[in-house]
Amino acid sequence: MGNVSNVGLMADKAEEYGSHDKTFEVPETGTIRVRDKNTNEVYIQQEVRGGDVWRMCQTKDEAVRDWVKLAVARAHETGTKAIFWLDPDRAP
Repeated sequence: MGNVSNVGLMADKAEEYGSHDKTFEVPETGTIRVRDKNTNEVYIQQEVRGGDVWRMCQTKDEAVRDWVKLAVARAHETGTKAIFWLDPDRAP
């Protein structure tokens, strides 16, 4: 079947390690909106129900650079290809 190496984001409180203070139980049904604090532009929004657990993740540039470096190093060590799927529509 094959295999896939998984390299997680761990540098400088990356996505999984820096989002604990951004996880909460939704108090009531509605919409959560993440906005730019300066322009009020909505980056993402999510319909939620009361009782849902919602988590806002952040990934900083330094963590992504470290992740890419680790992934490329793993590819060199194992003799496999490093493939990155990048979607410019997901970046604000």
